[in-house]
Amino acid sequence: MTEQKLILTENFAYKLFHIHERKHTKLSLIIEGETGVGKTFLLKFYSSLVNTSYTKCSSRNSIIPLIV
Repeated sequence: MTEQKLILTENFAYKLFHIHERKHTKLSLIIEGETGVGKTFLLKFYSSLVNTSYTKCSSRNSIIPLIV
C-alpha cells in the first residue's frame, strides 16, 4: 500500500474481499462503473497482493509475515 500510496478505506477493503471471495468460489464477477472510478486500479492492486511473496521477519523474531 505504501508503494501505491493508497489509504485503505472500508469500501475499498470490501471490494477487495468481494473479488477474493469470487475468485475462490470461481463465480463470475462483473465490475461496472463510470470512467475513472478505479476499476482497473482495483484489479491491478488485487493482483499485486495475490502475487506477492511472503517472508518471516527475522529481526523481531516475529511470526507475522511481511510482504516483500
